[in-house]
Amino acid sequence: MEWQLINVERSPFRSMSRRASQYVLQAIKLIQLEFLTVV
Repeated sequence: MEWQLINVERSPFRSMSRRASQYVLQAIKLIQLEFLTVV
């Protein structure tokens, strides 16, 4: 799943404010945690 984080950094998301990107990363982490707990 690390490739997704790399894609996020190379994608237009990088042009967004750091605060917004941090929220996106936190959301991804929460989704990953929920997915792992479900599996």
